[in-house]
Amino acid sequence: NFDNEYVYDICEEDKILIAKLVLVESIGECYVGKVAVAANPINRYFSECTWFERESMYAVITQEYQFADISNITIEDLEEYPECLMAVEDACKGWDPTRAVFENGALFFYNPKKISGYQAQIREGIKVMVIGNHNFHENFDKIEVEE
Repeated sequence: NFDNEYVYDICEEDKILIAKLVLVESIGECYVGKVAVAANPINRYFSECTWFERESMYAVITQEYQFADISNITIEDLEEYPECLMAVEDACKGWDPTRAVFENGALFFYNPKKISGYQAQIREGIKVMVIGNHNFHENFDKIEVEE
């Protein structure tokens, strides 16, 4: 599962930020889903994609309209859910479950039961990988369907 090509030396402060994101975005999800969520901001940070604020991990995680708000999550909350930090550690060691479908890992994820309107429309017909209640994807390109 681990790919040494994707080992990331991320400071403890950034790991905590990512763990807070894992907690708010994937509470109740399977462990594989938590690791995939942890890998997502790491993929964004190390991508060349100009859509993302990439000057710091904090900027990636707090970019407007991208992820759930982590400002109310405390260290005590993380201590109650140690698997969140474990998922971050595994992602930093090179495990990204979404690389099974997307060569460089997914850059986006969403819960299809919790989106509507424009957010649902822009995702119609795109290639996704389903893990738990989340759909992961690398872009918004429509899949060509053979007639």
